[in-house]
Amino acid sequence: MLTARHDPDSWRARVRGCLLAGALGDSLGRPFEGEWAVTEHAVAEVLSGAGALTWTDDTSLMVALAEHLAGLPETTDLDDEALARSFARAWHAEPHRGYGANPPRIFAAVLTGGDWRDLARDSFGGAGSLGNGGAMRAAPVGALPGGPEHAADVARQTAAITHAHPDGQDGAALIAVATWFCLRTRPDDLDPAELLSTVAGHLRSPSLITALDAVVAGLAEDEPADVARRTGTGIAAAEAAPAALSAFLHHPADPVAAITFAVAMGGDTDTVATMSGCLSGALVGEQRLPDGLVARLEAASRIRAVADALAERTYRP
Repeated sequence: MLTARHDPDSWRARVRGCLLAGALGDSLGRPFEGEWAVTEHAVAEVLSGAGALTWTDDTSLMVALAEHLAGLPETTDLDDEALARSFARAWHAEPHRGYGANPPRIFAAVLTGGDWRDLARDSFGGAGSLGNGGAMRAAPVGALPGGPEHAADVARQTAAITHAHPDGQDGAALIAVATWFCLRTRPDDLDPAELLSTVAGHLRSPSLITALDAVVAGLAEDEPADVARRTGTGIAAAEAAPAALSAFLHHPADPVAAITFAVAMGGDTDTVATMSGCLSGALVGEQRLPDGLVARLEAASRIRAVADALAERTYRP
C-alpha cells in the first residue's frame, strides 16, 4: 500500500533526495570500483574526509535523463531520439567520466547521424548489452506519474539506447519501479515484501526475476560480503540492480548507511551505490542527507536544480 501524500514541497524534497543520494553513492563508490574486498572502515574514511566528491558516467547520464524528462511536454513521457542526443552530448562534453567501451561507440555515431538502434542491437555479437548502464541512470523515471507498469516501460525504452539485451532493459525497469514505489511510500510504512512483489510483477527477464530470490535470501545476512555472494555485484544488470536493491533494504531510511553497505559489497561499487542511494534518497528525501556530504558533492546545485525541474514536471496532488 502506497502511503505518502505529497504537497509540492515534500515531493520536491523526495526527488532531490533521489538524485543527490544517487550522486553521493556514485562519488563514494568511485574510489573502490573493481575491488572485491572493501571494508566499511575504508568507506568511513572517505565519508569523514574533506575532499570533493566527484562522480562518474552514472550520475552524468542520470542527470541527462532527468533533464530530458523534465523538459518534455505534459503529454509526452519520452523522446528517445532526443534522449539519445542528450546522452551523446553528455559523453562528448566529459568523456573522462569512466564510460565503458560500448556506449561511447554508440554516442559518437549518434552525434554524426548514426542509428543507435542498429548499433545497440549489433553490440556483443548481436546479443546487445546486458550490462547495468541502463539501470544506473533509470531512477528519474520513477518520478513519472502513471503507475509502475508505465515506469517499467519507459525505463526499458531509456535503456534500449545503449542496451538491447532484455536483461539490460529489465535492470532499468527494476530500478525505476523500485524508485516509483519509494517516492510514494512513507519511510515507516515501507514493507520489503510489498516492494519486492511490486518490482517482480513488472519484470520480464527470467534472469532478473530469479535474481530477486537472492535479494530475499540476502535479507537474512548481516555482512555486505555475504549479501554480495548471493546477489553478485558485477557489471551485469542481473547482478548490480538486485545488489543495489538488497543494500537499500538493509538500511532503507538511512542513505549513507545504504550507500556504505553497497560499497562494502565490492565489485561495481560506484554503480551499485548509485542505485541504492537513489532508492534510499527517494524514500526519505533530501532532509536526511548530511549537509556536510552534500556540500562536498560535485555540482550539487546543478543536480538540485534538475531535480526541482523534474519534480515540478511530475508532481500530482
